[in-house]
Amino acid sequence: MYPEPGSNALVILAGGKSRRMGTDKVFLDYQGSSFLEHLIRKAVPYFDRILISAGSAAHAQQIRQFLAQPERPEGRPLPEIIPDHYDSLGPAGGLMSVFEETGLDSFAAVAVDLPDADMQVLSCLESLLKTIRQEPPASPKPCAVMLALHPEHPEPCAAAYHRFAYGLLKSASEAGIRSPFRAIGKERILFVTPEELKKSSPCFLGLDFETSFRNINTMEDLAATVPASDSDAR
Repeated sequence: MYPEPGSNALVILAGGKSRRMGTDKVFLDYQGSSFLEHLIRKAVPYFDRILISAGSAAHAQQIRQFLAQPERPEGRPLPEIIPDHYDSLGPAGGLMSVFEETGLDSFAAVAVDLPDADMQVLSCLESLLKTIRQEPPASPKPCAVMLALHPEHPEPCAAAYHRFAYGLLKSASEAGIRSPFRAIGKERILFVTPEELKKSSPCFLGLDFETSFRNINTMEDLAATVPASDSDAR
């Protein structure tokens, strides 16, 4: 039985270069707000702590100014924004920077280009990781849990990471390995499929995982998310 989703931390990986999109996805309009604000709004009911992994110190400042706009709801604190300390390491650099800058033992992680990501799924992944780490000693224990929409294609940017993953990410980065999946290795990752989640809790039975965790990498991807009636009206 999978644990019930509980209070935990979410890291929004927002430091990508957005080369295929042609503009920074963080600030791009999505369903009446930005990609980033859309994810934050969805995350608030499920996560006590929300952090944003920015691409650099300058990018962190851009995000901070963007989120501090006057129309921001009063009383809602700004998420923590952590600049990526590494250059050209992609999500691995963002994950390592979060571990280096925080006291977190574990957190869920989602890419900013997954704006429809289901927060209950992400919360469940982190709760599962915490439960595994608290079980009697075993060798080796998983230090990451990844959603696997397809058996051969786990999603490192819809996942949960434990602090023990940091050393593996660091060693791999020194060898030029950017992929969190390759850095951590199959034997240290627990892969969770939609079917397993649906069996674990009725709350996931009606969830369309393919739609909820689709990447929006290009303007064509973005246009495909707009209902035909809305698209025709533009």
